[in-house]
Amino acid sequence: MTTSSSNKEALAFPPAQVIPDTIMFVKNIDWKLQRERARDGLHNVGLVIALIGEKLHDAGRWLAEV
Repeated sequence: MTTSSSNKEALAFPPAQVIPDTIMFVKNIDWKLQRERARDGLHNVGLVIALIGEKLHDAGRWLAEV
């Protein structure tokens, strides 16, 4: 049983076009936008932690008075 050259190319790992496509994808990333989105996400996490801390403090004060 013989395999044709097109089948050999289809079985190649990694596929020939994956690496150049990946490089172009990384080059086309808008890093400034990603930095802004990461900073906004970090601010949101900080806000959630602050609110949880405030609620825990309120719960602790309530338990202390009971």
